[in-house]
This record gives sequence, structure tokens and C-alpha cells, in this order.
Amino acid sequence: MKHVVDPVVKIVLFIKARGLNHRQFITPQEDIGSDHSDVLDQTGVRWLSLGKVLRRVWGLKTEILLFLEIKGKDTEYPQLREPEWLSDLAFAVDLFEHLNELNTRLQGKGTFAHEMYSTVKAFRMKLKLFSRQLSQNITTHFPTLETMAPQIMSTEKYTNMISTLDNEFARPFADFQKLAAEFDILSFPFTADFEKVPDALQLDWIDLQCASTLKEIPI
Repeated sequence: MKHVVDPVVKIVLFIKARGLNHRQFITPQEDIGSDHSDVLDQTGVRWLSLGKVLRRVWGLKTEILLFLEIKGKDTEYPQLREPEWLSDLAFAVDLFEHLNELNTRLQGKGTFAHEMYSTVKAFRMKLKLFSRQLSQNITTHFPTLETMAPQIMSTEKYTNMISTLDNEFARPFADFQKLAAEFDILSFPFTADFEKVPDALQLDWIDLQCASTLKEIPI
């Protein structure tokens, strides 16, 4: 997504670089009651905050273009007038929001490794769903992209990007994949096959599962 991210970051930094530019941009938006009166609360653009940046820029794209025209800088960012690039931006907005949701679920104290593995496993399943649906021009889970005209969308390119992202997830989590059976036991202790449990724990596991079953029987 470099061809999308780089221009967005440059635009944001231009607006934020000089206080006068920033004030000139934000004041008219406040006057008209824009839902997104500022581009970014902070200039740090890491990938985890990038989703918020993309969403802000998307929401303000018309106002940003007008501001750049006033500043005589609009010719430096022709992408804001290109339907295909705007479609790619819309796709990026939705994709990064899915990534931010994943990040939120992975954070927090007291999260065990098998829970994180299940979260990543579910996300990779979602990526496969996204890829299959986009190949059929189904944009249910990409609401921003859905606002673009179908003939503008390059769904083949988007499915390839998602497949690449899935492969990127496969590499760092390869070691976790080797522990998939153990993680499944921890995730579903009452339904897991006790024969897959380490030998030393099998009897205790049978007792645990039977005790759980007895509790479900109404008295």
C-alpha cells in the first residue's frame, strides 16, 4: 500500500508542519461543522495509528483538496483526483481498520498464548473470506470501498494484497502452528480428544470432562 500511504503521510505532514497551515485548515472545517475537523491528533504515523490517519484523510478528502488548491499544492498530489487511487485508499481504510481490531484483541494483560493464537487463526480465516468475497465483487466487510463505483475497483489487485498479507502472517506465526494441537486442547478443554492430551494428564483430563458433563445434568 506504499502508493497510498506515502501521499497520505506527506499531505498530513504538510498540514501539520507549520502552525499557520494547520490553523488555516482546521478553522473552516469547524465553521461548517465537519465530522472530522482535524486530520490527525499527533504527527506520529506508525502502522497501528495509520488506520486512523487513513480514515481521517478519507473523511476530509474534499476539504483537503480545496485546502491544497488554496495553497497552490494540489498539483503535487494528483492522486486526490484519480478514481482508481481513491478506490485504493478506500480499500486501505477498511483493511487497516480490520488490522486495528486485531491489534486491540491481542492486547491486554492476562492474555494467554493459546488465546492469541486463536485470535490470529480467526483473523487469517477472515482474510480468506475477504479474498473470496472481493473476487466476487462482494464488499460487505469493506464498507468504505463499497462507496466506490464497481467499475473503478481493482478487485483482483485487492485479493492479491490480502493473500500477501495472509502469507506475511504465516511466517512469524509458524512456530505457533506447531503447537496448534496443544492450543486447541487449551481452548476447548471440555470437548478436546483426551487421547491427544499428554499421557501424564489423560486421566485427569477424563475426570475434568466427566465432571463438567455431570454439572450440566439437571437435578
